[in-house]
Amino acid sequence: TISQRHQNHKYKLVTECYPDHHQEIEANLTKVKTKIAEVNTAVTNLITREREVTEQGEDVKKQIHTQSQLIINLVQQSERQLVQQVDTAVQQKIQLLTKQKEEAETVLKQLKGRE
Repeated sequence: TISQRHQNHKYKLVTECYPDHHQEIEANLTKVKTKIAEVNTAVTNLITREREVTEQGEDVKKQIHTQSQLIINLVQQSERQLVQQVDTAVQQKIQLLTKQKEEAETVLKQLKGRE
């Protein structure tokens, strides 16, 4: 039976073993506590870095928007200037054509008057 096979084994109660292994247990516990503190610090640093990256991303988006608006405004201003230049050129050509038409009509009247 099991009790016969184990009858020659020696054993100690936990209360008897504890004083012998107390320092070793404490040393291991200290290592675990140190590791926990290191991991907590790493997690805190990662959370902080994650927040920084998110904020940087938002700042870059704002800068892109601001620069895009500036470019859009410059393009619109350039468009207005070009449209104004075209309007001025068209107006000048129409005035010239109107003057030429009036002169041609005057010559036509004169020619008809001689018939």
